[in-house]
Amino acid sequence: MAASILAVRGSKGLFLVNGPPSYQPHEGFHSTSADVKTCQTLMSVSVNDGKFLAWANTEQVFVVEVTTGKVVFEANAPKVAALLLSPGGSYLAAWQRHVACTIPGGLPNMHVWDVKNGKKLKELVQKKQILWCPQFTADEKVCARMASQEVHFFEDGNFETIAKKMHIQKVVDFSLSPVNKPPYHCAAYVPGTKGQPSFVRLYKYPYFEGQQSIVASKSFFKADRVSFFWNRKGTAVLVMAVVDVDSGNSSYYGEQKLYYLDAEGTSVAVSLSKNGPVYSVEWSPSSTEFCAIFGFMPAKAALFNTKCETILDFGEGSRNMISFSPFGNNILLARKVATASIFHERERRLFSGLLNP
Repeated sequence: MAASILAVRGSKGLFLVNGPPSYQPHEGFHSTSADVKTCQTLMSVSVNDGKFLAWANTEQVFVVEVTTGKVVFEANAPKVAALLLSPGGSYLAAWQRHVACTIPGGLPNMHVWDVKNGKKLKELVQKKQILWCPQFTADEKVCARMASQEVHFFEDGNFETIAKKMHIQKVVDFSLSPVNKPPYHCAAYVPGTKGQPSFVRLYKYPYFEGQQSIVASKSFFKADRVSFFWNRKGTAVLVMAVVDVDSGNSSYYGEQKLYYLDAEGTSVAVSLSKNGPVYSVEWSPSSTEFCAIFGFMPAKAALFNTKCETILDFGEGSRNMISFSPFGNNILLARKVATASIFHERERRLFSGLLNP
């Protein structure tokens, strides 16, 4: 197993630290740009393998190869407020706060670079930070970004040409399946208005035209926003509909409902056996099961199959987070900085309980 490396911003700036058992500073990482006076708490890691780390100071953006500590990319970009590295570390996106000026439309404040050759591939105006972030498939073949009532898609790193548009009236959010090969799927959310329900539609890329292109659709009332949770294979997505303020004033967390859509056309509400917030949802690495923690404390936890049937009830407990082991055979149910229980998924039994006083 490769040694873990931690990125830390402390009183002396940004630095890399080797993980256990040494916890010593990374000898290969030396950067004067990471001093405490200029370094911001803006970091992004390539999600496929953690090979690259990006960060920004008040004047520039950087990408470092984590194992060697070598800076492989840098560019001038003052006052960056948000960063994103693509899954494989090939592309870096940065967002700056929009500044009003006399130029029609304003100055470009969103930028995309090719990390390998340092070339800027695209710059455009993105006024709001909400949903500024582009989304990539795991193989980086497709990239998508939110535009005005449209989702724009780019292919193979060509950000000058919009390869495809998804136009849905009043669409406000979307999610691209994070898979490393076709077929790719995309879910789009449209909020309800004037007594009409909200809905989420699932499409197969690049087919977005007409009703016949809708793979699955689910409508629902009471939603201020949604969160998407894809399985690893990109064949199913869980949608958590969130109302920020609980109308009954019974929960600080507002109200949440969970819905399931998949590439076979299934769309159902996930039936939860206890009323209250949904604290956490996670897919098993197998993509055939998911776990949820829900209900007023002490919260219930349960494992579901892709028919949204409960196949294992973990009972009630003080917990609000879930983590599967890499092979999906163990499930950690925990409460942050408190208790934790580890279940063996196949044997359906608890084999460890932990307490952090």
